[in-house]
Amino acid sequence: MSGWIILGAAASTAAYLFALNKRLTTPDPSARDYVAPPISDDNLAKVTIPTPRDIADAIKAHGPATGKAYVVVGGSGLVGQYIARSLLARGETLVRIIDIVEPKVAANSDAVEIDSLSRAEFVQADVADYRSISDAISKPFGDTGRTAEAVIHTVALLRSFERLGYLKDLSHRVNVKGTKNVLRASQELGTVGSFVYTSSAGIFVPPANFLRLGMLGSGEGPVFGDDVPVNAPKTTNHYITTKLEGEKAVCDADGIKGILKNPGVNPTWGGKATNSMVNAWDLGRAHLQLSDALFDRPEDVAGQPFAITGESAVYPLSELRRMLQVGHTYL
Repeated sequence: MSGWIILGAAASTAAYLFALNKRLTTPDPSARDYVAPPISDDNLAKVTIPTPRDIADAIKAHGPATGKAYVVVGGSGLVGQYIARSLLARGETLVRIIDIVEPKVAANSDAVEIDSLSRAEFVQADVADYRSISDAISKPFGDTGRTAEAVIHTVALLRSFERLGYLKDLSHRVNVKGTKNVLRASQELGTVGSFVYTSSAGIFVPPANFLRLGMLGSGEGPVFGDDVPVNAPKTTNHYITTKLEGEKAVCDADGIKGILKNPGVNPTWGGKATNSMVNAWDLGRAHLQLSDALFDRPEDVAGQPFAITGESAVYPLSELRRMLQVGHTYL
């Protein structure tokens, strides 16, 4: 009898593994709809690299400089740097970067003239320390006597080891307490009319279901849409939980505010791994556009979440590698 039990268990395990392998290697419907065709070598050879002037012209085409005083909290990080550079490229002169370390300044001489971070003011501060971040945000801009009018908050813990369960207090300290500190400092200053918060794509991506066959359940798509209930199950790791708490803090704050969700990279299962990429310059410009909208038409955008995406097509990693191999001279 025990032999039949062992044989039955082995057969069930084999059937499960076969079905699981089939689910993980069969293209998701979204992959069929959105995977881009391979790029030919000829088309790759025709790729031109935009100059700093090209980037600046493209940014200005979406709106001139506003002359407002901008503070980018976390401006030394990847997202923050492109936000600050986008502000400088469109002609803003009052730009402050707040971070715990100074940003790296581009060596490109053309970039120094147009969008180099060397033209932004840097103030060192820690978002988890209220007095530190409050002093940095409220500090007047040089001899102008003006204080911050627009705050863009991008700080988050992004290194993988900082998302581990035993470090959840660290995520909460930065992503929740830090966000509340930045909000409070902005509110108490009294001159901030636009607050943009960079959130996470993980908030609207259904929980991973790696070991289940997917034959039962609600059958959500690759991401949650506007028609999905607010209480729908979401990714449960503590990083996403703290980002959700940060969003709630922004929504509950008094005054004009905005939320910006940054998808970054969204993997899609299906034979070959694929990714939907967003250009860093587009990411920076999207933050600027929401900040501008909060001044121009707050009734339409205040308190609303927005997803930043690039092209609708997704690319296999092998194609992304070929694109990167083309090379570039300006970031």
